[in-house]
Amino acid sequence: MERDVGIVGYLTSTPGLGGTLKSVPEDFVVEELSSPPPKSGDGRFTIATVRVRNWETNRLVREMARVLHISRRRIGFGGTKDKRAVTTQMVSVENVPPETVLALHLGDVEILDAYRSDSPLEIGDLVGNRFRIVVRDLVVEPEDAARVVTEGERELRRAGGFPSFFGVQRFATSFAASSMMPCRPTSQIPSRGKIPNRMRLVQRFGTRGMSGWPCVDIRSPTGLRRPF
Repeated sequence: MERDVGIVGYLTSTPGLGGTLKSVPEDFVVEELSSPPPKSGDGRFTIATVRVRNWETNRLVREMARVLHISRRRIGFGGTKDKRAVTTQMVSVENVPPETVLALHLGDVEILDAYRSDSPLEIGDLVGNRFRIVVRDLVVEPEDAARVVTEGERELRRAGGFPSFFGVQRFATSFAASSMMPCRPTSQIPSRGKIPNRMRLVQRFGTRGMSGWPCVDIRSPTGLRRPF
């Protein structure tokens, strides 16, 4: 399926190292580089920093909403994180005081900090993510692996960094084939009134590969696919 969406090779010429990723969640640590909303003493949103182990973000939000007895729609976040990992990110909770969020108890969930703000978090409200990844069971000796990594890093620097590719896994299970789904013509995009959540993503970030909406085709030189 990766070949179907245009991923057909490698940027570097170095040989592979083999190995296993995510043998345990602690092998994949993700720290969100957030764009925190400004503090406000009487703001209606609580901005909390959350560290979790082995939690998919949407499931975490659903469980937080259940425990807090609120709608899932009142919890926002900047981006989804890997499940089999230890991840840290910010979430916003509407009309729930910081002390209540800090007292939240869920297995393998830790609330590190919380404060009030006038603004919620929305998809895209982050600078990026910092990763610490452990690869186990390499098929080469450690000294050979070190040489390969050094040369691979050198080639990447010469190229200007990693290519901005994403494959079918980027959309998780429910969107596995989204890059091949039909698109909605832009003339059908609503211009006023209530806009669906998916459409807000389109407006903010450009077209996305989501069923029934305008989408990006990374097989195309321009990245844009004509709507069906």
